[in-house]
Amino acid sequence: MLLVLDESGDDGLIVQPGQSPWLVIGGLLFSDQVSALACRAALGEIRKKHGGKEFHFRNNTPTRRALVLNCLAASPMTYHAVACDKSQLPPGRWRKPHDLFSDLAAEFITTLADRLQDCTVWFDSLGGRDADREYGRHLQRSAGQSGTGRGRVKDWKALDSSKELLIQAADYVCGAVARSVKTDGAERQYRSIIRRREGMVWTWPRTELPIEEASAENESGPLERPASGESSESGASHSEERPFDNGA
Repeated sequence: MLLVLDESGDDGLIVQPGQSPWLVIGGLLFSDQVSALACRAALGEIRKKHGGKEFHFRNNTPTRRALVLNCLAASPMTYHAVACDKSQLPPGRWRKPHDLFSDLAAEFITTLADRLQDCTVWFDSLGGRDADREYGRHLQRSAGQSGTGRGRVKDWKALDSSKELLIQAADYVCGAVARSVKTDGAERQYRSIIRRREGMVWTWPRTELPIEEASAENESGPLERPASGESSESGASHSEERPFDNGA
């Protein structure tokens, strides 16, 4: 099992004028290596046929976004995301921006924990080995252990998003969800393209926010609001062994 993570938005604690208050962490969940390879190959064909370098939701054209999202809609995976409205956060709880990011990541992985079994997690490198190691272990602890006592997240790997198509795909999922929760609702069509692959998408803190309206308007069904779980120590450790070659 492979979970590929990315995020959209700024983890700054103060929302600047003109800046979206939303911070989204999301991921693609593949049941096996074959499914992940199939998705990566399909994305590679788009890049080969239509040119361009990195798939980045924010910087790509609407036409390119539609191409990638339709590719993901046809891929054997599910996607999951948590959207945080920073304007709803209690003041003074977080002193540093990264603390908010860490808590949101814990919320995401803890909520998904029951769906994870011997899972490897890939994420975009945070820019240094120490930061990557801290984040990877944080995800492992947050996922906790299965009923057999084994860590649900067995391994993690920090990768360069500019070189890994699946992390770029996770960026697309985060971008589509982020656009769907905007109060003006002008760009909710992106999430509707991949709605058939949607697993769990929820808001944090858990309040009545426009993300539900996005699901309803796209005839997507009700938003799933999972209960919060408890984090626990897993004892799992990072391994240098790759589940499969991450070359594009």
